[in-house]
Amino acid sequence: MKRLLQRLRLAPPAGEATRNGVVSGTIDPSQKVDAPGRVAELDEFVNVTLERYAPGMKPLSPMRVSRRMTRTLGSYRPDRRQIALSSRLLAFGEQKHVETVLLHETAHAITHHRDEKASSHGRLFKSVCREMGIEPRRFVNVPIGAWGSRQRYVFTCAACGEALVRKRLVRIARCRCGTRLEVQRAARVAVDHGGQVVRVEGYASPRRR
Repeated sequence: MKRLLQRLRLAPPAGEATRNGVVSGTIDPSQKVDAPGRVAELDEFVNVTLERYAPGMKPLSPMRVSRRMTRTLGSYRPDRRQIALSSRLLAFGEQKHVETVLLHETAHAITHHRDEKASSHGRLFKSVCREMGIEPRRFVNVPIGAWGSRQRYVFTCAACGEALVRKRLVRIARCRCGTRLEVQRAARVAVDHGGQVVRVEGYASPRRR
């Protein structure tokens, strides 16, 4: 993995968009959605929220980023006192959506702190949500349908070291240097409107026939 990260050149210089599916620059470790700095920012957001709405409550366990959470965006484990967020949410969701999900899960934590026997989305939970100024719903409304337009796959040409970008995870590709590549593994990334990589969600391997 480290070797792949070193070879991937994901972030173009400011103002330079991708050309012909090629990205130049060097990878920034902070682009990874589970980078320590990014997780620390999420934990700080939760801690500030707890200080405001549940003063005296002990800090939660460090945040967990999960790549297995594909159907849910976040969860709270009372036994571990830990919030988990989907890596897809952190990669492709807007900051306001990430914060909304965090507030929803923090509301679960506060609810459990006040009454360990309270139901997950019962009256106490709804009351806590209203205190925090968020919708007291079972699910957070996040427009995940738009995520596909931001998702790309990046892999490196073994011959020239160029980082290639594709909208789909392909098994075979051809680099502009002429090399025919059999893709073993690719980084799944989010790009902005200019085509620049802004976050690295994880890694994937194409299915073999």
